[in-house]
Amino acid sequence: MSPSSDPPKLNTLTVDASAPAEISVLDGSANTVARAVGHLSSSLPSDIYKVRVRVGPTLEERIVALDRDQEIRIDAPTDFSSPIPLTNTRRSQDKHQETTRWASENLSQVLGIGASILIIARAWSRHGDSAPINPATDLMFIDESSSMKLDIGKLAKFTADGDPIASWSAAVTPGSYRLQLAGGITRAIFVTNNLQTQAFLLQRTTSSYGRSDSATLDIENAAISISPQQSFDPGNSQTWLAEVARYALTQKRKILSEGVLDQVLRAKFDDPMLGLLGAHLLLRDEPDNVVDFETVTQNLFNLLGSDHPDVRALCLARRTPLSEVPRRITSPPMLRASWDLAVAHSLKESDIFPEDSEANHIATLVLPGSPWLIWKTPTDGEGSSMRLEETLQDFVAARSRADRARSNATNPVRSRLNSAYRTLAHGLEVVRGTAPTVREAMPELSLDEKGELTKVLGIPASKLDSMLRKLFP
Repeated sequence: MSPSSDPPKLNTLTVDASAPAEISVLDGSANTVARAVGHLSSSLPSDIYKVRVRVGPTLEERIVALDRDQEIRIDAPTDFSSPIPLTNTRRSQDKHQETTRWASENLSQVLGIGASILIIARAWSRHGDSAPINPATDLMFIDESSSMKLDIGKLAKFTADGDPIASWSAAVTPGSYRLQLAGGITRAIFVTNNLQTQAFLLQRTTSSYGRSDSATLDIENAAISISPQQSFDPGNSQTWLAEVARYALTQKRKILSEGVLDQVLRAKFDDPMLGLLGAHLLLRDEPDNVVDFETVTQNLFNLLGSDHPDVRALCLARRTPLSEVPRRITSPPMLRASWDLAVAHSLKESDIFPEDSEANHIATLVLPGSPWLIWKTPTDGEGSSMRLEETLQDFVAARSRADRARSNATNPVRSRLNSAYRTLAHGLEVVRGTAPTVREAMPELSLDEKGELTKVLGIPASKLDSMLRKLFP
């Protein structure tokens, strides 16, 4: 009789981490043997393991010799950076956390009834000794009609002790508003009934959109949170999770595990911003998951209402339309992914962007960016057609260079597209008066070709058609 072998002894490994953190346990062959979100408890054979905790782009690892039951805690990596002064993040300070909490609960002004807005602008330095400059200087809060323009730099409570911070909050009427810097860079902020919309901006020394101030606000990377409690909690795990989701949406590939994405979607009632971000992640990363997407968008409609432009854009992607949600984008959404969804649907429904709507007015001003929708309000006589023409010219030139480097013979559709782009380039020369007197005809673009142009340029199909008519009268 052969000797019996005892089964390997199992020990329980318990790992606690911050709620949005992904916990993975790897064995000596780098195989993942256990995985969880926030809290992990798993029975494993005695061995040496690597415990990995990930939050967004940051990673913390620890080696564990599991020869007995063990409980360990690994805090979220402190390298995780956010414009929001959250605990255990790299660019946060206790003073900023308390200032933000107080401002969220003690409104500076009453401008309307039904909702509230919180704006925090701050600086951060490793040693807490930033120059005592008001970080909210040149920041404007504007309603959609531009009838109300508030200089937040002058209205905010400014504290210059250490790294400066400016805080401002107000009761407002629900609706669409703008955050705008002096150079014209603009963001949409939508305020919902019975909720507090919170905007967090960090100061930086350079700008990707051409401003050269010694210190300017990073408006394009400002974070947005939506608080049902109308207050700020620096230790709120849902706000942490929203920042992880925001980072994930800026990536071109799926980076969140199913467990984290599921947690994002389940936490939408605590922070509806999580629902908006999670719905876009679900649509991008799990496009066939129709049931969950339709459930999430139904819940977002219940939470944020049918007037919210991001809800309207997301509902355009539903297999079963919600009759209560209009299929028109009248105000700019907050998220660039929402804008891109609406632009894509404008190929099928020409009146997605009504002619007299604010969303249509800014359509030719949109700048590249993710995850937020950003545009540059014209200044010094600069018009939308000029910006669009310049953008299209750059696009045509870039595509021409790329097309010359590859063979069109293997792809007849691409060959047709190349011909259309050359015709467009000639049309631009006509507009500038630099082309030969012989004009080429209006290019005949297929639906796929128009879709590619609208996607790259970020403009609705109606705007593309208008531009083509201008270039080829």
